[in-house]
Amino acid sequence: MIVPPDSLLPSAGTHLSTTYADWVTAHDPGAAEAAHVLVEDMHGELGRSWTKPGRFVEAMAARSRRLPPEHLP
Repeated sequence: MIVPPDSLLPSAGTHLSTTYADWVTAHDPGAAEAAHVLVEDMHGELGRSWTKPGRFVEAMAARSRRLPPEHLP
């Protein structure tokens, strides 16, 4: 099923997308808990990105290198 990208993102309020965690839950249920933890960690890091954006990018790049290859785009 093809879903328009705008339907995956919240249209009102604070933007806290769980699209990746939802995808993992559907396609790799064994990794769902780790994906939800990753999304929570990302939201925590995102709050610090206003003062240190480079650190946020580096932290997320390091985390993405630990993802299973089938989870990468």
